[in-house]
Amino acid sequence: KISVDTLEGAINDGVGSKMQQSIGKQIIAITHSASVAANADRHVVIERSRKRKSSSSSTFIQTRVVDGASRRKEIARMASGDLVPGEAEAFADALIRDALNQKDSFTLDPPDLRL
Repeated sequence: KISVDTLEGAINDGVGSKMQQSIGKQIIAITHSASVAANADRHVVIERSRKRKSSSSSTFIQTRVVDGASRRKEIARMASGDLVPGEAEAFADALIRDALNQKDSFTLDPPDLRL
């Protein structure tokens, strides 16, 4: 069974919670929000580039998985806005730390998973 939810509006508050309540399910979230990305177990960056040759152009899509320091820098880049780089990285650290703390505090004990 495939379920598709489209979340709009004040998504930052709801998406992280929804992601953490979906243990055992796969969620694919496409976002420009650093706070949503910080909740991901796996972070994939999708980049589009256009190359022009004479009178035509081609569009290329590249994907790359980021983790560790590269994930921190990507979340900082997503969050940067008016922040200076050091502040953006500190903010990224806080987002990742908060997401991990929420995951640690969330427990789910459905009947079929009890020991």
